[in-house]
Amino acid sequence: MINPATVGNGQRASVGFTDRGQLMNLNGVALESVEADGTYEHLSPGAPEEGYALFYFNAAGDHVAYDVFFTDLNMGPATHQVVRSDALELVKLSDVGTLDGLLRIRQTFTWSTNATRVDIRMEVTNLSSGDLSDVLIKRYADLDVDTGGSRGWAGFENHWLTNRDSVMAFDNPSEAAAGYRAHIVNMVAMPGDFPYLGSFAGLFGGNQYNQRPNLYPVPSPNVRVDGVAVLQWHGDRLRSGETVRLHCYYDVYCLCSDVPLPGPPWKREDKEAIVLPDGTKYKVTQSLKQDAAKPTG
Repeated sequence: MINPATVGNGQRASVGFTDRGQLMNLNGVALESVEADGTYEHLSPGAPEEGYALFYFNAAGDHVAYDVFFTDLNMGPATHQVVRSDALELVKLSDVGTLDGLLRIRQTFTWSTNATRVDIRMEVTNLSSGDLSDVLIKRYADLDVDTGGSRGWAGFENHWLTNRDSVMAFDNPSEAAAGYRAHIVNMVAMPGDFPYLGSFAGLFGGNQYNQRPNLYPVPSPNVRVDGVAVLQWHGDRLRSGETVRLHCYYDVYCLCSDVPLPGPPWKREDKEAIVLPDGTKYKVTQSLKQDAAKPTG
């Protein structure tokens, strides 16, 4: 749900923390690098999507709740509080419950004005009188590295890499025009009360926030595409009254040299295509078609 943001401006970065618990700001600063030549915004351009999704079972069946700023489902009113906003640090709390009355999500956003890292701590509580099972929690972001700000140039497309606990979206310096900079945004999961299920980089338009499977993975890091990042945790059971605590962060750096690109070649002009729910078409090689089209996670 589109909602107001509290903005912090620092020496190396500027950020926006919304009232409902997203790292976002409509048509403004969400996660922005501050460089000597100007600013580079990495989250708010285009479709502003960052937030959380929850999937859980009870006796009534499977439930879904999400709020990724631009769109939401089964999420109720929120309360919020800025507990610190000064020359050193911005700290904001948000508290929101699901409309079905089963879960409450409390979050703490922390950022130091001389840093580029945003720390997010999530607490998810089972408010119901019964246990919830097969609980999946996602943190979702439509990253558009180097696309916004006064020096934005990337046009919504980036390279994507994943490892066991993070997703990286980046542009290489050799791809930027003379005088422009290239950045990498890391979205990283930290240890929490639920086991970490894995990292996922997918094609934008796949709506990975509204379904359990993560569909339409990025076929190869070798090509720049409009993509999204997902961190996800899973628990077999969340007992009545129980709270689980999860932790992740975003960080952004300016790249001085190109990141090596592993993986097989991938070309837009190849014949086979992936068609996303919004009608967007991505062309992939025959050798990659099966892996790119199947659900993961």
